[in-house]
Amino acid sequence: MRLVLSVTTLLLCFQLKAQQFSDVTNETGISHLPIHQSLMGGGVVWLDYDSDGNEDIYFSGCRVRDVLYRNNGDGTFSNATFSAGLIFTDLFNTMGAVQGDLNNDGFPELFITTWENSTGLELMRNILYLNNGDGTFTDISAEAGLMDETWSTSAVMLDINLDGFLDIYVLNYMEETGFILDDDGVTVGFEHECYDNYLYVNNGDLTFTESAESYGLLSGGCGLALSASDVDKDGDPDLQIANDFGEFITPNQLFINNFPNPTFTDVSMESGFDLGMYGMGIAVGDIDNDLDQDFYITNMGKNELLTYESRADSFTNITNESGTANTGNGELLYTSWGDMFMDVDNDGFMDLFSANGHMSAAAFIQNVQDDPDKLFMNNGNLTFTDNSEESGVDYKGISRGAAYGDYNSDGFLDIAVSGIQNPFFSELQGVRLYKNLNSSGNWIAITLEGVVSNRSAFGSKVTLYSSGNSFYRELLGGSSHLSQNQSLIHFGLGEIQEIDSLVISWPNGLYQTEIQPELNTRHHFIEDYSSEILEKIETNQFLVYPSPLMTGQDLSVQIPEENGVLEVYEMGGKLVYSCILQNKVDQVNLNLSSGIYLIKLKTDKHQWVEKIHITE
Repeated sequence: MRLVLSVTTLLLCFQLKAQQFSDVTNETGISHLPIHQSLMGGGVVWLDYDSDGNEDIYFSGCRVRDVLYRNNGDGTFSNATFSAGLIFTDLFNTMGAVQGDLNNDGFPELFITTWENSTGLELMRNILYLNNGDGTFTDISAEAGLMDETWSTSAVMLDINLDGFLDIYVLNYMEETGFILDDDGVTVGFEHECYDNYLYVNNGDLTFTESAESYGLLSGGCGLALSASDVDKDGDPDLQIANDFGEFITPNQLFINNFPNPTFTDVSMESGFDLGMYGMGIAVGDIDNDLDQDFYITNMGKNELLTYESRADSFTNITNESGTANTGNGELLYTSWGDMFMDVDNDGFMDLFSANGHMSAAAFIQNVQDDPDKLFMNNGNLTFTDNSEESGVDYKGISRGAAYGDYNSDGFLDIAVSGIQNPFFSELQGVRLYKNLNSSGNWIAITLEGVVSNRSAFGSKVTLYSSGNSFYRELLGGSSHLSQNQSLIHFGLGEIQEIDSLVISWPNGLYQTEIQPELNTRHHFIEDYSSEILEKIETNQFLVYPSPLMTGQDLSVQIPEENGVLEVYEMGGKLVYSCILQNKVDQVNLNLSSGIYLIKLKTDKHQWVEKIHITE
């Protein structure tokens, strides 16, 4: 990363003094004030609902109607809520939302999470809106089998069983309140009862089967945020959950997908993900360009930054040395909610935005009323510099959900934030849209379309190679807090002038390489299905063993018919070994250094991808 890092060093002083964002909410035609009874909502989702190439924005309204803003393509938005048929959300107490193409027809659906009936006036279930493909939506919750009634918060869309159809995992919150009191009757902790989470498995016909218990995903915590990043990079989505009241009830959780076995394994403790905190939001991104995902989890109090160490399958907490703790003003706590990693200045390193805002709480966790949003700029050495005030994003009201998107398609990521009514100030501004003012730094943006994989391509990874530099991104169907970023893979590249290649890893296990794509433009890649699996096959007909494999030890390979191909890839997608297999059972000496690799086995009719660990 020398090239990018040197550019960062030269420009750092200038960048940290320059205003990087402008609040363009009013001039773009956006005006919305969510009102939430418990001050916990709302969310924001970027989506191209009409498939015109311009990114639109959906804001939840909590106790008032949600709004959909259509991007006019000229830097302005129009309120399309009524024309899109989304007028009945005022009958619900909405929380957040996610989007994804559930029926693979090219138009994204909307799934809205809601709070249980709190006044006797609202409906209690979540909402699934089918995109009709003509600019309108229809509520199909009943037909889809999604009529459960709880207090739902964040959700993600993911292909949990890699069948090409997106499923929905939903976090649920507090069912019964409970408090730990000291001898004087003062609250010093919590023992709330939390609802079980939902896993809605897509049946392929716009109906769903609730399967959380069978998959081992009931959770047990009061969840507020989650993501579905493939942490171990074995091709299937894992789940990361930020739980509220984690010190007293259930800490944050990491569930590893055991596909093709339809179960998950809780590795929270051994991985170091099990932080006991008031988990509010999750940001996912590769902040150190080591080709795996890192996580920033927001909190009432000290936020936590975890970097993933792939060799150890565990996390290292670097919060203190990174400068991103955001603990408070010395007396009262800061409270952070929606957050995301994003390369604000296109220098090749992912920066960090955090939406902050006061929350009424017990005396022992009182937090400030004047709590500005934060922008931390990545210095390229696992440290960040707080550039909130200079950047123009240090709003001091009450922010909640946040998500990034490039609404004007200029290659610089913009920020949408959902704020709510502020009981402490007369200022009534709710949601906000910040335009990115940066103009230097090369970039490339990528949208993906699955064919064999789910059409939204959620779960895809892209690795970019250029002159010894490498960068990694993953396309996710939700994260932050009650929110979802634009379905866009974005790479800032600083002064890099040419890309050697892009390697796309699709959810179905196929790799696709694009050679020297053009810089400073947006590309759309459709999954190359020329090597599509022709027949489904039982997994036990493909075998690679032993695993772990000792360096120098022969690998045993079994395939269902003769004359196959063995390919071995690094976890970033680089091909490092290939050979032709002559027999149904063969012995191969890979002669590779220790690490985790993906092995692809291909015959005329079949293919299979398997992860293997090589040790010294």
